[in-house]
Amino acid sequence: MRISLVEIGSNAVRHYIATTKSKHFVIEAKTRYPIRLGSEVFNSSKISSSSIFELECIFSKIFHINKSKKIKKNICIATSALREARNTKLIVDKIKKNTGIHIQVINGDTEAELVQISAMANGLNIQQTSLLIDMGGGSTEFIICKKENMLSTKSFPIGTLKYLNLKQKDLELKISQDIHLIKDFLIKSLSGNTLKHIYALGGNARRIGKLNKYLAYTPSQEVVTSKNLKKIIQKVSKYSFLDRIKFLGLRKDRADVIIPASLFFLEVLKVLDIKKIKCPDISIADSIFYLSLPSTKRKIKGLRLK
Repeated sequence: MRISLVEIGSNAVRHYIATTKSKHFVIEAKTRYPIRLGSEVFNSSKISSSSIFELECIFSKIFHINKSKKIKKNICIATSALREARNTKLIVDKIKKNTGIHIQVINGDTEAELVQISAMANGLNIQQTSLLIDMGGGSTEFIICKKENMLSTKSFPIGTLKYLNLKQKDLELKISQDIHLIKDFLIKSLSGNTLKHIYALGGNARRIGKLNKYLAYTPSQEVVTSKNLKKIIQKVSKYSFLDRIKFLGLRKDRADVIIPASLFFLEVLKVLDIKKIKCPDISIADSIFYLSLPSTKRKIKGLRLK
């Protein structure tokens, strides 16, 4: 079966097309539409008329692509931006009326569960106690798991877009304050368990992995040490916004959030006294397609996939 998945995030809309068989799936195409809904929501609590129009245009493109590809099932999820917007219902109704695509706005707990399933579906080493961190533009999910079990999970209203426009000292102070709140959760949740692995997921984490190879001169893209994370922060900070795009190959909507994300992950490592973090190339899209397989029995409450 050919399935279309649309993920509406705070920093972009992502469209995936995958073919599912009985026990596996293959992602055939993925397209990213940069639209920073989170900046508007986190500042004014709603999405502007111009952004709603842009969103409608994006979904019109997706509708016609899906029609040409003979898509059998449409799935659409939205995370923190639409979770927090006051005019979400207006947007959901417009998209449904114009394209027939129903947007499912998921809560932080559901998002966290999808992260854990993505880790499991991609074969990450979570046989021992592991911490998964999915940092987005508007929220960050922390999942402590072991094997197939989620030991503890919490979604924090913390994201890279909420750190924009802060000067370096103010940024470091704000991140330190946020990490202090997260520290209490981690300490309580890890009581009696030794943490073996930390995985960072999401677009910022994937880009940090690539910068690790390019700026820290290491053969590994996935494993980033705290020492190399400091190097990345120091080197990227020397570049202006435009030079990060020109010389480091960062998209404009990544160039301004990569430093806050890197500082955040570095502070997490300091708090937990761990020397490295892994940045695998996976996303919650993997969990959606995995859950859509005929052979998958697991279900998530409140999320319709089959």
